[in-house]
Amino acid sequence: RNPFIAEPRVYLAELAFTRSRFDTCADNARKALHLFYQMGTHWDKRLPYRQWISHSRLLLLRCTRLMEGKTSMPVSEGGVVLTTQLVEEMERVSPIARPTIARPKVIEGSCHTANSSEVFSSKCGLAIL
Repeated sequence: RNPFIAEPRVYLAELAFTRSRFDTCADNARKALHLFYQMGTHWDKRLPYRQWISHSRLLLLRCTRLMEGKTSMPVSEGGVVLTTQLVEEMERVSPIARPTIARPKVIEGSCHTANSSEVFSSKCGLAIL
C-alpha cells in the first residue's frame, strides 16, 4: 500500500464491505477520504475526482449504517432510496467537519449610514448585517 494514494484504500473498503467487515470498510473509506482531501486530486484517472469522493463517502455511509444495525441506505417502505436523508447522513459520518455558515442578521426599519459590513434595501427599510 502506498501511504499517499487514496484509491487503493477505496478498493480495500470495497473488499471489506463485500466480506461484511464493516469496521474495516469504514476505516479504509475514512482514510481514503482524508488522502483525497489532503491531496486535492486523484492519482487513478480512470474516474473523475468527484466520483472517487462520492464513492468513498457512500461506502463510508453504508458501512457505518450497517454497524449501527440499520439498512445500508435509508429507504422508504416501498424500497425507494431517500436521497435527502442519504445526503444528511453522509454529512453526519463525513471525516471532514464542514464549516458552519452564519445566517445574516436582519433588522427591519433601520435607515442609518451603512458601513462595509451592512447592506441596505433600496427603501432603507431592511438591513442585513
